Amino acid sequence: MNYKHTLVIVGLFCCTAVPAQPVAPYNNNIVSISPFVATEAGIGSGASWEHFFPSMGWLSFILPVMVAESTNGSGGGGMFYFTPGIKIYTDMYSYRQVKFSIGPSLVMGIGNAANPNTNYMYSGIPSLVETHFVYGAMINGALNAFITPRLYLGANLGLGFTSVNRYGGVNADVTGLDQFSFNIGYRFSSKGTKKSPK
Repeated sequence: MNYKHTLVIVGLFCCTAVPAQPVAPYNNNIVSISPFVATEAGIGSGASWEHFFPSMGWLSFILPVMVAESTNGSGGGGMFYFTPGIKIYTDMYSYRQVKFSIGPSLVMGIGNAANPNTNYMYSGIPSLVETHFVYGAMINGALNAFITPRLYLGANLGLGFTSVNRYGGVNADVTGLDQFSFNIGYRFSSKGTKKSPK
């Protein structure tokens, strides 16, 4: 292969490759679906909206909702979660397509669940299924892949604790919270913000 062939190949690559670019301030909204969600209550799915603050770029507000069904065989039903939070991106203005973020979120969940305090060992009596309400906080770490100016992929892991944990309206012990989600999203610009180049 001579140098002319090499130049042609390099030229074709440069013409077809998607140019790398910093994410902010382009397309400062992401609407995502979460086809797979796992929480301390079970497995389910969800959706979220994320908005970047254009003046900062590395800071965003995220509003996820999710539903998880019990998988422990106790017939505990399911839980609905509402987990607003913020994400702090460590390298938002870099040209890397995969970026790490970390940030806190509030956790509010309501539904039906098997009360572990009613499961008497060796008695053969199953746990009672009661209304379950949790309120707490967690720290989330996420890998965010900005594949194209429009396509987003992400994986999020959150760990935390409850401050309120009630079964049937009765307070129970503090318990752990955990959430994992895989997200597929569409990026778009708010009115009045700079749009991404084509």
